Amino acid sequence: VSMDQLAAPALVSPPHKEYGNSPVALEWTPVENAVQYKVVVATDSAFVTKVAKETLAFTTTSVALPAGKYFWRVRAIDAYGAKGPWSEVRIFKILAE
Repeated sequence: VSMDQLAAPALVSPPHKEYGNSPVALEWTPVENAVQYKVVVATDSAFVTKVAKETLAFTTTSVALPAGKYFWRVRAIDAYGAKGPWSEVRIFKILAE
């Protein structure tokens, strides 16, 4: 069985370097043959300090975070558990209430 390589999801929302309030709604495009998506939010661009991590079947999620600057990315996972490439990395900022 030849496996089709999964594409990287395209990030939809929030726009890059967007400012907003918590919780923030993250959204990305569906990927063909994907059954799940892994979303990671971190405080650094290398994703060493993760503040949120979810694996879910949807293309949107909501994350409640304290004020600060965050980096996020998404990858698709197929029915066999194979992981696709990471999306681009985007930044968003949560404003203090």
